[in-house]
Amino acid sequence: MQRDPLSADLLGIPQGTGSGFIWRQRGLCRHEYHVIESAGAAKVTLADRSEWNAQPVGVAPDKDLAVLKIDDAPADKLTPIELGSSANLQVGQKVFAIGNPFGSRSDVDHGHHQRAGT
Repeated sequence: MQRDPLSADLLGIPQGTGSGFIWRQRGLCRHEYHVIESAGAAKVTLADRSEWNAQPVGVAPDKDLAVLKIDDAPADKLTPIELGSSANLQVGQKVFAIGNPFGSRSDVDHGHHQRAGT
């Protein structure tokens, strides 16, 4: 789900607006649970600005995690993000986190990997 970042129209932003990413090409989208927890319906806006209805198919409220299934979107519009493994990280390598769990300050954050416990 996304909104125009240049818009100052706060009244035009639907309740529960947030960000997510395509997790599987068959239409699974990873999202934050707090955004959809009381939603009666969900719409996902893809990068090309096409909108699609979506339904929750899995939730983990204690981890602020939801998985939505995007209805009827063609596979060529559903490009999954490439997920990595933290086991392969090297100290000093740049890392990114996507999402704003529990309403934290940003949708994407970055930093450098450090050794565990430092």
